[in-house]
Amino acid sequence: MKDSEFFDWVRDNQDGGKLTQKQVDGAKQVLRVVRADELQLFVAALTGWSIDGHDVDDKTDTLDRVMSQKGIEHLKHSEGLRLKAYQDTGGVWTIGYGHTSAAGGMKVYPGLTITRAQAEQLLKDDLARMTYPVIKRLVKVDLTQGQFDALCSFIYNLGEGQVSTSTLLRKLNAGDYKGASDQFGRWVYDNGKKLGGLVTRREKERELFDS
Repeated sequence: MKDSEFFDWVRDNQDGGKLTQKQVDGAKQVLRVVRADELQLFVAALTGWSIDGHDVDDKTDTLDRVMSQKGIEHLKHSEGLRLKAYQDTGGVWTIGYGHTSAAGGMKVYPGLTITRAQAEQLLKDDLARMTYPVIKRLVKVDLTQGQFDALCSFIYNLGEGQVSTSTLLRKLNAGDYKGASDQFGRWVYDNGKKLGGLVTRREKERELFDS
């Protein structure tokens, strides 16, 4: 997608079909570091605007799909909700449903507090910015909704770097769905220590993947 096509799409969905100069300038700043199609997916996830005539929530294509409500509830349960900034097991300042400064958007620092509504928005933003585009880049095969939800949770937890070189991804892209499913149980360690919370999370992710 060209930048001009992105702006045409926004105007088509915008009331009145017009953008302010401030909106145009802001979008251009973002487009310097984000591809136009990724920005379109992010905006569509936030606004519910359609892409190519389809509602974003109704997409079945891997490239444009979003998590189901079942997947979102699993992710929330796995991450837990914290409305005051805390340090995770790696010493990273975190808030909401696992949001960190590295995800972009709100910076997390000691003493920061947020509302539940802000936590919900952060989760939505982080998925649109840091999770859905990763699946778009990495996954080369068709996915069921359950498989997509499981991978979203997996990537949200681990990040693109670890997933991109994983045996799970290699098997998945080779069409070995059973082999990929078997890999979830290997990702239960943090700094070499096996964690019960990760064991439970991977079991649930595998259940989603196989559903």
